[in-house]
Amino acid sequence: MSHNIPWLTVVLVIPLGTAILLQLVPRDQRAAIKGLTVLGTLATASIVAGLLVAFNQHPSIPAVGPRPQDQAIAFQFEEIHSWIAAIGATYHLGLDGLSAWLLALDAFVFLLGAVAVAASTERLKFYCGLLLVTQAATIGVLDGKVVRTATGPNTRPGGSEHLSAEQWDVNDIIGRSAVLQIVDNATGSWGHINVDQIEFSDAPPGG
Repeated sequence: MSHNIPWLTVVLVIPLGTAILLQLVPRDQRAAIKGLTVLGTLATASIVAGLLVAFNQHPSIPAVGPRPQDQAIAFQFEEIHSWIAAIGATYHLGLDGLSAWLLALDAFVFLLGAVAVAASTERLKFYCGLLLVTQAATIGVLDGKVVRTATGPNTRPGGSEHLSAEQWDVNDIIGRSAVLQIVDNATGSWGHINVDQIEFSDAPPGG
């Protein structure tokens, strides 16, 4: 697939455009409503399948630091555009190994939903429009990137409160906006996360 075409933007626009076109179809034209919805989700799924086939599973990933967690994430079909310059916001899409498969699963599920819905469904036009808008929204979420991760040494119950230092070189993403997330995936009845001394610096530690 040509990398000169913004395929991920196309994947976002197709369900939204189809949802808009649905508004031009009379409510009583149920077969046309379902057909257009299936066509939109099928087009999205076809492009996603092409992206998956063209995706390089073993790209060369540059190191941006001495440790494994300082390795850059290799994005493919990447799109970066300035959006709101005043706050440094950018429009950024791209696929890595995990998001490519999640995007494929998303496309398959929504195509299945469009095919499975009965033409006799009450408020079919509303249902199909909501399905398409939801697909576009979930695609946008799935295209989010994790560029750095770290896990503390205490991953089992009853461990110590010792904190280990983590340092990231982020030169490879200078000028882009990012969100720092602290995630707790534990499912036990009680627990907590310790995080301390988050610093941003233009110089390496000790420099």
